[in-house]
Amino acid sequence: MKRIISVLFAIAMLIGLVPTFGPKANAADETQYKVLYWCPETDPTFSSYGDFIPNYYSEMDDVTVVTKTSGALTQSELNGVQLVYIFALRTEASSAEGQNVIGAANLLTNFVTNGGRVVMNGEISGLASQGNATLTALANAMGGNFTILEESSSETNMVFNTAGKPGLTANLTSDFKPGAFAVISSTSANTDWVVKSGSGKVFVLDQKVQNGYITVLADFNWKSGSTWATTDNEKARAKAQAKQFLRNLLLDSAANMDEYAPKAPTITPSADQTVTYGEPNTNISVTATVDTDKDYTLSYQWYINTTASNENGTAITGATDSSYTIPSDLDVGTYYYYCIVTATYTDNNSTADAASDVITVTVDKAVLDKDDLTDYEKPTANDLTYNGEDQELVTAPETLPDGYINIQYKLSDTGDWLESIPTGLDVGQYIVNVKYVGDDNHLDFEGDDIIVTIAENKVPEPEKEIPADEKEVLTSEDTPNTGDNSHIELWITLMIICAVSFFGTTVLIKKRVLRK
Repeated sequence: MKRIISVLFAIAMLIGLVPTFGPKANAADETQYKVLYWCPETDPTFSSYGDFIPNYYSEMDDVTVVTKTSGALTQSELNGVQLVYIFALRTEASSAEGQNVIGAANLLTNFVTNGGRVVMNGEISGLASQGNATLTALANAMGGNFTILEESSSETNMVFNTAGKPGLTANLTSDFKPGAFAVISSTSANTDWVVKSGSGKVFVLDQKVQNGYITVLADFNWKSGSTWATTDNEKARAKAQAKQFLRNLLLDSAANMDEYAPKAPTITPSADQTVTYGEPNTNISVTATVDTDKDYTLSYQWYINTTASNENGTAITGATDSSYTIPSDLDVGTYYYYCIVTATYTDNNSTADAASDVITVTVDKAVLDKDDLTDYEKPTANDLTYNGEDQELVTAPETLPDGYINIQYKLSDTGDWLESIPTGLDVGQYIVNVKYVGDDNHLDFEGDDIIVTIAENKVPEPEKEIPADEKEVLTSEDTPNTGDNSHIELWITLMIICAVSFFGTTVLIKKRVLRK
């Protein structure tokens, strides 16, 4: 009966009815994971023992594997990683690669502080005592504590800590078991066993360091049941369990990192703004907070965009405060701004950022109040008198206000606006309407009407000519001449008579006065 069940199970796996390695990403789930596999072995034989690890991860559709074989660890290699897996069997602690491993303690401590997991894969001491010592030294530098003992076990009956470590033991069965393993111990109170033999010897140990974990195991034969799987069915089951365990390590670490990863700020942007061209000191701003008990600082960078999106904008040089002043010379139009706020945590210098929603700024045209015009910016009425010809009614201003390109005119609210100055011919009063034409950033506006009068031309009437027959004809004898001295005796006599009369009158008046 067992034989029949095994055959059916193998057929089911082959046709895809049973997953070969536990939970797999749903096609609609866009979550992607990244594993850094670090194998510092210089001996190709021993490095090949761990090849199954990156290979199995690569078979998972939602996992990207980065393989590292030499050199010091860098932060860029850790960016985006949820799991670091170190496979070191014979890497001497004193060797260059061993020092690279131990020297990565600071970066890896920051990694686990953010909730990550570092897996350290050793071996039984007879095969890999050098690598075990290197891994132990790394763990100690990170604040961990474990020892891969000289003692080994060939027990294959494994027990799983489903209560204490449900994430790491999910979907594991008795098909997950080593061929032989080195026993692991620790004196740290922050340590839990994950897998152990029936007699209590620990095969997989998980130790909490900061907010993350160091996971230790000391065998690689669990990859495909090489010591117990003889049939294709048994080998397939062993491989499926190995992949399940590797996935458990990754998913549990990713979930923990989500919990402890630096939290991005929550951002509240100010309202959209409508401003007038040239309007000074108009600000937009954001308010940012982070839901965490950790100490952090906030930094800001404003961006401008051509679309209503908070992605792919252009950083504004110097705009690094929580508020931003809209330039007063911004041309009329619609602009989109957003701010990226970064929280930097002081304990480990980790960062998390978020972009605000878009703030839309609309710049409207400016308009000049006609009362603000200077005399030099106003047309003036001409002093006109009728002359029988068309005459310009006004004189254009000496200058135009800023933002205005010309003046247009028309007569008495009729006709079209024209740049040419209107003219008048007949005597009378004219009303000239005036409009200032703005550029792309200024609205047109009408100035005060100008009243112009063409006055009558009052020409004196010519003298009336006397007809010849009505004129008196004067002779030279009848015409008095200046300096005429004819009849001199007559003139002297008249003068004497006048003098005597004047004297007599005067005497008479005095006598009358005396009588009184």
